Amino acid sequence: MKRHDTATPALLRRINAGAVLDSLRSVGELSVSELVARTDLSRPTVDAAVADLVRLGVAAEANSVAEATSRPRRGRPARRYRFRADAGHLLGIDIAEETVQVVVANLSGALVAERSRPVGLDVSRRRRLQVVRAAARAALAQAEVRPAELAAVVAGSPGTVDATTGRISFCTAIPEWSGLDLAAVLRAAFDCPVLVENDANLAAIGESWRGIARGCRDVVFFLLGTRTGAGLLADGRLLRGHDGGAGELGFLDLWEESRTTRGDLARTSADVVAELLGTGGRRPSLASLRRPEDRESLSWGVETRPLIDGALAGDENARAGLERFVASAGYALVSMSLLLSPELFVIGGGTAADEVLVDPLRRIVSRLLEGKAATPPRVEASTLGTRAVVLGAVRHGLDYVEPRLLDRFDGTRAYDEVRAGGAKGGDAPPPR
Repeated sequence: MKRHDTATPALLRRINAGAVLDSLRSVGELSVSELVARTDLSRPTVDAAVADLVRLGVAAEANSVAEATSRPRRGRPARRYRFRADAGHLLGIDIAEETVQVVVANLSGALVAERSRPVGLDVSRRRRLQVVRAAARAALAQAEVRPAELAAVVAGSPGTVDATTGRISFCTAIPEWSGLDLAAVLRAAFDCPVLVENDANLAAIGESWRGIARGCRDVVFFLLGTRTGAGLLADGRLLRGHDGGAGELGFLDLWEESRTTRGDLARTSADVVAELLGTGGRRPSLASLRRPEDRESLSWGVETRPLIDGALAGDENARAGLERFVASAGYALVSMSLLLSPELFVIGGGTAADEVLVDPLRRIVSRLLEGKAATPPRVEASTLGTRAVVLGAVRHGLDYVEPRLLDRFDGTRAYDEVRAGGAKGGDAPPPR
């Protein structure tokens, strides 16, 4: 005979408390009557759920005695409750080649502190981790948050990241970074759940949360500048690949052979550069077409601003480099368009996010996809700039913490225990 599971009183309490908590978190402050209307629960049930949330420390009564006495009214004033955003905090870290950026956010996602520190490109792993810890301590001190009050730490890093374990599988952008168990290092420093994710992936989450990609479900964040990479959201979920390597653009190294002939890509990239600069012919410059024996790696990208300035000043080598850069970026965007069919490309990552280059990339995608795609994707500049990764880290952390706020209802680990340790890597639910 088939056995049917039944809802236990503890499970029902948790479900009801979760519905009330979701309402408080989304609105900010509600009376019991308003909670009854929003949740379709009975008043006694809402009263019990609110009492549970207050006991757990994630909700509090909003109206103080002063507020009640300042507005005289007949009868007892309506009790109002709010979500306690300060019941825990998150630490978001962006470890880049030459900077470390750290933010502290509360459980509503509001930033309460932010610190950034430079780091040498060629420093050792040990020194870079020292800078990470120092920046984190400075941000926590600014926020007046103790490490024990952290609900989670989320770190973004270049390279191929095993989000399950938090280990950096492979990285060429930072010395001595391949093989680093970054999650273990950070857990030792903060003694709380740690999630580690590829930086472009977090940037995609950040842009979909608070940036230009809000409301979009299929997004590619294209990290373009001194380093190239992509963060992919498909139907609102991160696309990591089986080893965490999805979005690594190593195929750009292979594309050079396609530019040994004057094909559509070479002609179109030369055309948009001529339009950008306002001078020169619309045929590819000979210097921008590579011979097979002269292939060079483009996986590290280039500094685009010197190329633009040099080309505008009439430097033919700079113009050829700009053509190659636009062509390589256009090749990557068009290839991903045909493979993934995103709604939106967000261009970020430093100088390449300048609108002066976003428009040529927008045009090269439109022209090369004509007759090949029913609806070419939009191409827009990041609106979050250098904060895209840390904001994505905060959102990723919230997606991990929020479902665990009520864990003590089911008799498993209490929130305090979940906060003290649990996540090894990136076993968070998909981003919103």
